[in-house]
Formats: sequence, structure tokens, C-alpha cells
Amino acid sequence: MEEYVLPKGGVESGEDLLKAAYREIKEETGLTDLTLVNKLEVVERLTYDKDFWAVIHLYLFHTEQIEATPTDTVYHYEMKWFPIDRLPDFLWPEQKALLERHQEDITRKIKAIISKSTALTE
Repeated sequence: MEEYVLPKGGVESGEDLLKAAYREIKEETGLTDLTLVNKLEVVERLTYDKDFWAVIHLYLFHTEQIEATPTDTVYHYEMKWFPIDRLPDFLWPEQKALLERHQEDITRKIKAIISKSTALTE
């Protein structure tokens, strides 16, 4: 069974939250052409090993990239896209629930970005 997760990770020394988000997305998906749309929310949960409580800041980014290869291949083997209304099960069920809670807002904002981009190229 494949275990899907959203890109996430720790903040390294000298990084702010957004720089950490960009770095983690690059490492875990290979995506580099990212534009911040907005912050979705902050969630708290135990880590996978249940050894400490993690505070996770979740952001929505837009990209035109379709294909990418993770640079961190120890834990992340490939990046996949799914329609937001047909998401697979996630390793962390709260990640899928987060996307479902924000589905309308995400869809609206991404459609607006695409529409604006299309209008600029016409």
C-alpha cells in the first residue's frame, strides 16, 4: 500500500517558516517553481515515532510544474498529483481532512491564478 503525505518537515537554523516550506517541498517533491498562495492552517500532532508533539504550519503553493523528482530519495521516492476531489488515503488522515476542509477555497484560488495567468498571455 502506498502511503501518501504532504511535504513537511523541520525548520533549520537560520530559516523562517516559509524558507523551510520551500526547502521541504523541493526535497520531498522536487518542485522548485513555487508561488505562495496563502497559509492554510496550523495543526499539532505527535510525530510518527510518538516521541514529541509537532506544530505544523501548512501553506498552499501554486506551480506550473507537472513533473519533478524528489531530491531526498531516502524517504521520498516520487511525487504524484491527484485531483483534489479524488484524493487517495494518506499516511496521516488529518492531511487528507485538511485538504477536504479547504477544497472549495483551494479550488477557487487556483482557478483565479490560472484565469489571471491565461488573461496575461492572451
